[in-house]
Amino acid sequence: MEDYRAYEFKIGKPFRYTDNAEPERYLEKVYEAEAWIRQFQKEDKDGIYWSIDENKPIDFSFCDGISGLAYFYLELGKATKNEEYTDIGLKASQYLARNWRKTLSAKGFFDSPNVELNIASGTISLATVLLQTYRNYKRDIEEKALREIADEILSRKIETGGEITWTDDPTLLFDGGIELFFIALAETLDSKEYDHAIVALVDHILSKEIRDERGGSRWENLLAGYTLDKRPNFELGTAGVGYILSRAYEYTHDVKYLEAAERAAKNIRAISVRRGRGILVPYRDEPTEGLIFYVATCHGPAGTSKLFYNLYKLTGKTEYLETIDELYEGLRAIGVPERQSAGYWNNTCICCGTAGTLQFFLNYYNVSGERKSLEAAIKAGNILLSENEKRVAGRTWPLAFTRVTPEKISETYAYNNGSSGIASALLQLYLTLTTGYKYDKLIDDPYPQKAI
Repeated sequence: MEDYRAYEFKIGKPFRYTDNAEPERYLEKVYEAEAWIRQFQKEDKDGIYWSIDENKPIDFSFCDGISGLAYFYLELGKATKNEEYTDIGLKASQYLARNWRKTLSAKGFFDSPNVELNIASGTISLATVLLQTYRNYKRDIEEKALREIADEILSRKIETGGEITWTDDPTLLFDGGIELFFIALAETLDSKEYDHAIVALVDHILSKEIRDERGGSRWENLLAGYTLDKRPNFELGTAGVGYILSRAYEYTHDVKYLEAAERAAKNIRAISVRRGRGILVPYRDEPTEGLIFYVATCHGPAGTSKLFYNLYKLTGKTEYLETIDELYEGLRAIGVPERQSAGYWNNTCICCGTAGTLQFFLNYYNVSGERKSLEAAIKAGNILLSENEKRVAGRTWPLAFTRVTPEKISETYAYNNGSSGIASALLQLYLTLTTGYKYDKLIDDPYPQKAI
């Protein structure tokens, strides 16, 4: 049994840190992470997949399974010009294309209509990677699978008076993710065949708007059986819905969607909390356990800032870029990335932890040129150089994925929740400091693929 005492959680506890690391150290850790992941790799007639426990069903998702690893290998191959990595990524994408229907039976954590389509662990999460592969390699196998997925999703729609829905939940994780998929698919295939679904679904999402006396409008997670308090950030809240609406405006040019997206941004500003010279958005609106600030992608600035960056791109209004700077300053005010806090526990992953803050700092640096943000990214990278363990094969990052059970520490190859995502963040830092940042972004990320 592993000794994980070094990874215990305590508010104010500093993460371990490596001083004055050369950029090559980041790439070295990426290679070591890949070596650890490689030991779980399998191959059959359909392609390549990964499995830690062969007694459990194969995980196809982006969050924890094959989809995230396919993305990791394709970007690693592109960044290092190593065709072996690219080949692994393409064979994994092939496996997804041939087996995507298996995601339709995975209900996961909710018992509601079409929840298995969700963008974190369901069919849409797999489709986002197939889209990325097709954009770069234009292979027939991904195109065929994408069209089949779209047809399957459309066959499951629920029509309500000119609008359509799948889960009746407007957030990014559910109906919002389906909206992003259809917009990206239509753009990628240069096709108008999905326009009715795009407009009918976004109109249903818009119908869930709640005007807020504090300012702007909010959207709440409405999925049946989901009774936790309101969460305003990216994955399950107003920030994510605002981003979806801004993408609908980009695609349709209907100004009502842009106006709604700006109301979402106004609401996020209205409920934000001043921290130092910056702001942060609480994990829960109307909190029951005191103010908690998540720091990374799912419920923190790394995700929520995507709304403000896309609005900045679309409108040119500097107030949106200034909000990103305030989110940066808010993180620094509570000790991110150096010290643990209530919403920054013993977790270094890209979803909720250090790797996610690293990616945010790089994104902000790439669009603003703010040197302070690059320096914060380097601090996060130097923490990731230390908060890991050498194994017989390669290196891994032990972490507690769930905030409410920080004693449950595990090691996984997952992209959102484990080593491949952490390695990807380190790879992006290495590229920024050496050859230049260039990293393909998925459908939920408007930040540029290379520095502006």
